[in-house]
Amino acid sequence: MAPTNQSSQFRGRPRNIVFFGETGSGKSSIINLLAGSRIAHTSNDTDSCTRINTCYKATVRNEAFNLWDTRGLGEGFLRSLFKRSSEGELRKFLRERHEKCEIDLLVYCVRGSRANKAQVKSYKVFGAVTRQLAAPVVIAVTYLERETDMEDWWTRNESSLLRLGMEFDGHACITASPIHHPQADVSRGLLQQLIARNYHWQAKRDGSYFGSPVHQGQRAPAMTGSTRGVHNDHRPGPTLPHINTTFSERQSSAGTGTYSALSIEFISSDSDIDTT
Repeated sequence: MAPTNQSSQFRGRPRNIVFFGETGSGKSSIINLLAGSRIAHTSNDTDSCTRINTCYKATVRNEAFNLWDTRGLGEGFLRSLFKRSSEGELRKFLRERHEKCEIDLLVYCVRGSRANKAQVKSYKVFGAVTRQLAAPVVIAVTYLERETDMEDWWTRNESSLLRLGMEFDGHACITASPIHHPQADVSRGLLQQLIARNYHWQAKRDGSYFGSPVHQGQRAPAMTGSTRGVHNDHRPGPTLPHINTTFSERQSSAGTGTYSALSIEFISSDSDIDTT
């Protein structure tokens, strides 16, 4: 059996859950959904509403969590003239968190209505390397409220994602609409299960995680507890019980710095993912 990670309960610190994705992918809305109230600023368009990396402290079933809302990727050219690139900020932020053993799970947020090369690029740059070297990576597919059964999106698109080289340790197909939406409670439950599960993970090779050294077999610092979950893509099991969530103070950390570009090879066209 793969070794498990030490629990935050015994380490005396929260699990750190980092949400990343393109501008407008629903990161802030997901945090609000988990909270059951509007604690993170959201926008109705594709303009970035998260200017700095922000931590929202949460308690889920008596266990502490830090939910990190990061600046949206793929911002416009004009905005990048006046600020450091969001990609560079995210690289530095992830490196700093890794050096402090503060990445327990990376959540890639994507809109179910979008299918583009930028999604593949973001996964290759951040998701794939994190999954190899730093922590488990899961996907939250948002804005699926028009689906009769939101899980149908995954049924239609899982094989296409795998062909694109996008592999995940778990998934949740949800709506990121306002918390009073009819499917909000279902979506909240799926998200709570996604972040509360145990993931058996360890570094697959030696390497450098955006400048932070990694040794093969190194484990993510938290991700323990029950192995049960409805959308654990490698270990299916029964459903977790309902998780009560409360939120308290907020703290912020602005990322700065520059990084060398990574080479990306696109292996398929935009049309591989079914958005119908």
